[in-house]
Amino acid sequence: MPFSDSEKDAIQAQSLRAAISANWSFRSFENPEVVKLFWMMRSAAPEILPSGKVVGGKLLNDAAAKVESKLDKVLNGKHVGLK
Repeated sequence: MPFSDSEKDAIQAQSLRAAISANWSFRSFENPEVVKLFWMMRSAAPEILPSGKVVGGKLLNDAAAKVESKLDKVLNGKHVGLK
């Protein structure tokens, strides 16, 4: 059963959170044993699992942008410096 675009986005976002939480290498999703495990759980999983490049690039950048946006709202545009 194929995944919808929104399901794919949700799974890839969760992949980033899981990789960070478990301290996995972003390349874990390309590891043959990990891919085999996902195949065993759901045959369509390898089609939507992100590559290490996607996890460490687009997904991480998108997550950072969300955090920055939330910080901007909390700080109301104030500049905060650390010394």
